[in-house]
Amino acid sequence: MSKNLWIPTTDSDGVPVEALRVIIQQLNEWREQYLPRVGVPTDFAAEWDFVSAVSACASDATFHIMWIILFNALDDRGIRESLGSPNSASSAVGTSTALGSGSGLQQEIEELKTKVLDEALHGAMRIAGLVRSRSSSITSSMSNPIPYFTQAGVLTKNGYLRLDPAVMHVSCNYAGILLARFGRPEVQNCIEGLEQYSCSYEEAAEQAQELRRLFALARAGQTDFVHMTSAVTRQQQHPQPHHHHHHHHHSPPQQQRPQPQTTQAPSQGAQSEIGNGMYVDGPTF
Repeated sequence: MSKNLWIPTTDSDGVPVEALRVIIQQLNEWREQYLPRVGVPTDFAAEWDFVSAVSACASDATFHIMWIILFNALDDRGIRESLGSPNSASSAVGTSTALGSGSGLQQEIEELKTKVLDEALHGAMRIAGLVRSRSSSITSSMSNPIPYFTQAGVLTKNGYLRLDPAVMHVSCNYAGILLARFGRPEVQNCIEGLEQYSCSYEEAAEQAQELRRLFALARAGQTDFVHMTSAVTRQQQHPQPHHHHHHHHHSPPQQQRPQPQTTQAPSQGAQSEIGNGMYVDGPTF
């Protein structure tokens, strides 16, 4: 990702679609091969020690933050073939014409953007669930919500987040920024996590304030998406459930995430299909 997303030609011309395809494929392959071994499983023993719990949560978050970083890069730089950059393979010599919206490649590019957006939002929700520092006031619309990531509370239930040497700090901030930009109430989890970190790391308090500012702007309808605007608009109009083709052992039926209400308005993001049931009720500190 570093060699493809943060180089001068990408900065000036956008991300080549072939590089994007390769990155997505590699992330999917890593998820299938390694995340079940190093991430947070669905059936771990309740009595995890500090090192095991924090290591698993950090590994889990480190994978999911990759999709957030990829989303940010695409939003900042765009996709080369869509921009009609002079160096794109679809352009004739000396011309600069963007792809038509009806072309096959442009349709594939929009699908890739939607895929990255879906994964990034899911990753941000996942991280927010892992760092959650106290019981959230947001609950499922079900009378008896069944948490999907019941074990994510292991960090807070045992007081581990207070001892964590910032291994969740960066992922918490990145996830929070994305959730705030989408106006998602789950950003509160990241704000509280950063405030807890601020006891040891001063910049975390400023980051928590920035999340509040971004969230307020998003709620006021002031979004700042650039090249990913088309995917963001589609997601808000027709939110798609995230397909859990990943990571962990299948959880028993009673732990399955409740299905979203199809009649839901996009503004009710707190109960959307991506975040449903990610809250874990545990004791407050």
